[in-house]
Amino acid sequence: MSRAPAVSLDTRENAASQAFGASENASDGASKVVLPANPQTHVLQHLLRIERDVRRAKTAQELAFLMANDCRQSVGARQVFVLWRVGQRLEVRAVSSLSQFDRQSPTIQWIEERVASLSAASDPGKLICSALRNTDDRNPAGDVFPFQQALLAPVLTPSGQHLGVILAVRESAFAESEALVLQRLAETCGHAWALLGGVRPPLSARISKRLALLAGAVAVVLLGAIPVPMTALAPAEIAPAEPIIVAAPVDGAIDQIAVDPNQAVKAGDILFRYLDTQARGALDVAAREVGVAEAKLRQVSQLAFVDPAAKRDLAVARSDLQLKRAEHAYALELHERTIVRAPRDGVAVFADKREFTGRPISTGQRVMELADPRRTLFRLQVSADDAVVLSEGASARIFMDADPLSPLRAKIVRAAPMARQGDTGGLVFKAEAVLQTKEAMPPLGHRGTAQISGERVSLAFYLLRRPIAALRQRTGL
Repeated sequence: MSRAPAVSLDTRENAASQAFGASENASDGASKVVLPANPQTHVLQHLLRIERDVRRAKTAQELAFLMANDCRQSVGARQVFVLWRVGQRLEVRAVSSLSQFDRQSPTIQWIEERVASLSAASDPGKLICSALRNTDDRNPAGDVFPFQQALLAPVLTPSGQHLGVILAVRESAFAESEALVLQRLAETCGHAWALLGGVRPPLSARISKRLALLAGAVAVVLLGAIPVPMTALAPAEIAPAEPIIVAAPVDGAIDQIAVDPNQAVKAGDILFRYLDTQARGALDVAAREVGVAEAKLRQVSQLAFVDPAAKRDLAVARSDLQLKRAEHAYALELHERTIVRAPRDGVAVFADKREFTGRPISTGQRVMELADPRRTLFRLQVSADDAVVLSEGASARIFMDADPLSPLRAKIVRAAPMARQGDTGGLVFKAEAVLQTKEAMPPLGHRGTAQISGERVSLAFYLLRRPIAALRQRTGL
């Protein structure tokens, strides 16, 4: 088996030191750290420098190399090995003073076996200070490892996951202060290694995660294919079915509305009156003109008996009387129109008396509706964006504001073919729906919200319809 010079050991200590890239003099210098007058200050500065370098590491391999070389000087070790956990094994990833080494060399394999046995014999999360070998313990090449004392510091993530160990070796036993320094550096290394992505879950966890992601994707696709009814919400109001529109019969100003909103009336009851000053004056003038025309006709008739020339004025006098009577009849009709009466029994439907009282109105202007309270329906205003659900025969659920916990089932019987401006200012399609159950209809004028159900579509289309429509309106795609 080929071995790199880094791990070819000889029974002599000097050859072993050369195999790991350090001369005897260099190794002695590493074990004899020259401290300033205040050793604590030197150690603190050295730890701060190491932690700064660790934070600047960009890859996990660079981090392992830094820890192997910096820990060697910090604890006065002859050699430092950094081992990462790969599955159930510990593999050497960095050796102090060496940029490259052969992982298949007998010494490296022997180090991995000895570290694994020491870690298995104690708690993997605790610091281990022990002899690395027995007197007759040799590596597979038959060489005796020269450094007998070992100090193992576990590398853990902040969550406690075991990543590997840092192994420091030398001839003499390590002091307690040196063990604390190595433990601190191992904690710093574990935190940095976790941030660099070194926490790799086991194969079973990775497979489970991939299966979970695949199962989630399949579940999303299957859920997106589930057919659901296309629904839309629209304001609803209880309105009369086929009401009679009571409009202004003539131009003028309303003097008084004789009924209250939603008041029941009988046929012939007075609904409202006009200010009739002008109409009453015109009727009086027309009546007097009829009297004058009648008197003139009598006078001409009497003169016709004695004066043949007066017979020519008799036809003119009769025509003038007929004209005055027609004007009187028209004035009487206008006067009668100043009082508007109910054409049939029903309920007067309008908003407020003050809306028209004392204000001029034009002929044909709507004042109120006369409705049959036993024939009502739901009047809906569906937004133009939700017209896809609007069709005759579509089902709807009506949630009245007065009783939102008891929806009423209805069916759309009429839908407007064109959009109009709604009460809120936007374009709406007006529709009418009738109650499908035998429940009592709410009173006229009550409001609620209708949930209209259209054709069945996929859940994905139902959820993405509005975003897609908005995207196409903005981009044209």
